[in-house]
Amino acid sequence: MNPGPPAPAGGAQRMLGSMAVHTIQFAVARGVPWDVITAETGLRRADLLAPDPWVPAGVVPTVWRLIEARCPGEAPALDLARSAPASFFGDMAHNLRFAADLRRILEAVIGFRAVLSDGLDITLREGADEAALEVSHPADALDGGHGAEVGIGLWWRLLREAVDPSALRRVHFAHAPHGPEAKYVDVFGVPVRFGQPRHALIFASDALDRPLAERDPALFAYVREHLALMGDRLEALNAADGLAAVRAAIAHNAERADYSAEGLARRMGMSLRSLQRLATEHDTTVSALLAAARTANAQALLTDPRPSIDEVAETVGYADRRAFSRAFKRWTGQTPAAYRRSA
Repeated sequence: MNPGPPAPAGGAQRMLGSMAVHTIQFAVARGVPWDVITAETGLRRADLLAPDPWVPAGVVPTVWRLIEARCPGEAPALDLARSAPASFFGDMAHNLRFAADLRRILEAVIGFRAVLSDGLDITLREGADEAALEVSHPADALDGGHGAEVGIGLWWRLLREAVDPSALRRVHFAHAPHGPEAKYVDVFGVPVRFGQPRHALIFASDALDRPLAERDPALFAYVREHLALMGDRLEALNAADGLAAVRAAIAHNAERADYSAEGLARRMGMSLRSLQRLATEHDTTVSALLAAARTANAQALLTDPRPSIDEVAETVGYADRRAFSRAFKRWTGQTPAAYRRSA
């Protein structure tokens, strides 16, 4: 697959190619013209015939913005979640039903999450009565949560084939609904809450260890080995980019609007001097990497008319709109308002 434009420097660097393929096919079905998709992503129809295993993560959020423009107020991601095949997740979802229980499935998803995207953060938080599978991704800030909706919706659709549907109690999304709330309840079959701290599937704690009907240790071990090999392949790709770990750390810090060199060094577990030396070895500087992240993320956010410029400024680490405007003009030659009008 033609890699298209670079992913936002502050976001995840790669995402599973099958996710991009299915999202683009869905966009075309919803009336997004191919010439628009090509202009925005650099991808052509022929690129979908033999897609690369991983693509720049900026592709999918870009396509979701195009879909949303065609389907405002319709929650289109839920339609994709209801119709996409398991191949949307590549080999990740294949035969996970052979796990001994739901806990083993969730542990596999968490352990091999980088196979889906190297910016994906998944955590299982357990309490006495409920367990929350919490999910976040740097792309959430770029696509308004559409990607989270299709991912979580499809995961639950696939899980429901293996586990007792009563295991799920609620679904949480960090954003506001993109369509009628009844549509969300229809997809998940449980209450759905919005404006929550993180996206999450909330399970009954005692459901995690219930034996699954199709459990098969040998087949599940095969699936895990296959995912491990995919992870090794991804690590090899990342190793070819000596700054991949730095960009991934920038992505994590960007979720908290932290674009400081000191914060990046802490995330990397090295001294600031060592971090600066690493950047110099790759013909760049720490400040240049951070500025590129801010620029790319600010540009992506400004293409969405919903957040105010003050909100965009805060998201990319500026408490003062004027300081953000001066910096953005220095980066791009335009003010944020002018860039938004031309986007």
